[in-house]
Amino acid sequence: MELVKYFTLEYSSSNLKVYQKIAFADHFKESRIKSMFSPLTVRKHQQTYGIEGSQELERIYEIEQIKPKTKVITLPGNHRKWLSIFTTFSKSRNIVFDLVGQDPIGSQKTLKYVRNFVRHGGSAILLDNFEDSESKCDRFYRIKIEE
Repeated sequence: MELVKYFTLEYSSSNLKVYQKIAFADHFKESRIKSMFSPLTVRKHQQTYGIEGSQELERIYEIEQIKPKTKVITLPGNHRKWLSIFTTFSKSRNIVFDLVGQDPIGSQKTLKYVRNFVRHGGSAILLDNFEDSESKCDRFYRIKIEE
């Protein structure tokens, strides 16, 4: 996740120039105590982490199982990732995302959703370390970090 910190401008380096800050579609985390007493709903997650009134926030409800009053903690991993990506696109047209915790079918749907955002003026960087990464992207860059 070091690379994400460079893209989001948390870290800087004289060897790397980032021209625009990029938002990371972060993994959803909620404490066990909070989830028991006051679980976060999809709508509250959007209000907290997204930009109210954004079309991207409303498009998440086109996905089966996701409703405004759904408790985020009850969503399967793929759905939580999609909520994170849609919410991140509501506040930035440029995102970094990964496919951690997703099954192959969920990964394909995630890539479909992201490609749709990119077609409508967004940009996305997929962080992946699998051999078939090239086939998933329009442009492919291999980054090697030397110690």
